[in-house]
Amino acid sequence: RTCAPGCALYFLDNGKCEEECYNPDCQFDGGDCFDKDCVVSEWNEWSECSVSCNGPGSAFRERDIRELPRNNGRACPLLQEREDCNEDVPCPVDCVPSEWGE
Repeated sequence: RTCAPGCALYFLDNGKCEEECYNPDCQFDGGDCFDKDCVVSEWNEWSECSVSCNGPGSAFRERDIRELPRNNGRACPLLQEREDCNEDVPCPVDCVPSEWGE
């Protein structure tokens, strides 16, 4: 690996850049100037469906950013997913009795 552009001059075996970082955005973790990819959490559980029947409804799940990308690190992936739900669940029909016949 090499140091991120504009951050430092040399890469040492210990994973640190030899020169102090030139770019203030790179000054973190004791002068570690390498690219850092975005880090996200695991997905949360799916939400309840927005409808109980006669869908499709929508359910969502989310995850959080744990570490923002730095330098030329990979951008964060999507943080929310949506899926259809209860598409094949018919709503119950209320039974209404008629008048008594003769």
